[in-house]
Amino acid sequence: MTILVTGAAGFLGRELVAQLQAAGEEIHGVDVKADTSVLSQLDVSSAGFTSLVETIKPRAIVHVAGVQYLHPVPRFSRKKFFQANVDMAKNLAKSMREQQGIEQVVFVSSDMVYGKAGSSPISSQTLPAPIGPYGESKLLAEKVLTQAATECEVQLAILRPRLIAGAGRLGTLETLHKLMVRNLPVPIIGKGLNRYQFVSKTDVADAIVRSLKKKSSGIYNLGSEQPPLVKELLSSAMRSMGSRSKLLYLNQGVTVLTLRMLDVLGISPLSPEQFEIASLDRLLDTSATIRELGWRASKTDLEMLLESFDYLSERL
Repeated sequence: MTILVTGAAGFLGRELVAQLQAAGEEIHGVDVKADTSVLSQLDVSSAGFTSLVETIKPRAIVHVAGVQYLHPVPRFSRKKFFQANVDMAKNLAKSMREQQGIEQVVFVSSDMVYGKAGSSPISSQTLPAPIGPYGESKLLAEKVLTQAATECEVQLAILRPRLIAGAGRLGTLETLHKLMVRNLPVPIIGKGLNRYQFVSKTDVADAIVRSLKKKSSGIYNLGSEQPPLVKELLSSAMRSMGSRSKLLYLNQGVTVLTLRMLDVLGISPLSPEQFEIASLDRLLDTSATIRELGWRASKTDLEMLLESFDYLSERL
């Protein structure tokens, strides 16, 4: 039986396909982009996806595909933009109801469903309270898939990773890299005394592989162990790169208020889901994941950050 992987040409999808193939699994990759890991080039939210599921009859589906802030996000109508995440989940739920033989679905969600959260570390049992359209779309997708899995008696594993890092990661890490390479000041919101956890793409893929082997069901947080303070992490990265950049500490209250106003005008460099938590201690409690999947993060935050920077340096 085949394992169907959506988003197979993406940053995480390619790593997952490689790990599953190394484990001897038969994989059918799906993505809107062409890639060596993709057998079917189509949109998961299209009618063609349910037809594909009917044709290949997978025993498991890993849903990695999604739109996020790495994509060009419109200044306005963000809720409509991220609706694609819900639409893909609805199509997957439709396949779960119509196609016999699907034993498990693994959905890569996001820690953004927690919003600001009330305390840190954040348990997988923490009540979700997203503060923006991306987190809202992921939470709605979780609910759509949970309902279908319950009705069809399909095992559903929901993974909520922190910021996924590693070679190939763009977005905010790309901006940091450009500043450090050019020896420019690196602005951070607040005093940098908070921790901003990462998780490696290889470790996320490993968690998925373990979940598939165990046919697990539940919600699993994914994040590094003992992340350092933001100021320490960035300072260490600058030293490792030989950068002469200095940290520029921005007043938290003034900066967040300014970004909120810029966001209303559609010209903020960051989304509320990014700047509202930038100065918070952002840690996920992974104890349930460790206990149930036998999973542990294998890389430190500095290792992941430098991996990302090495990849970006090669592209200069």
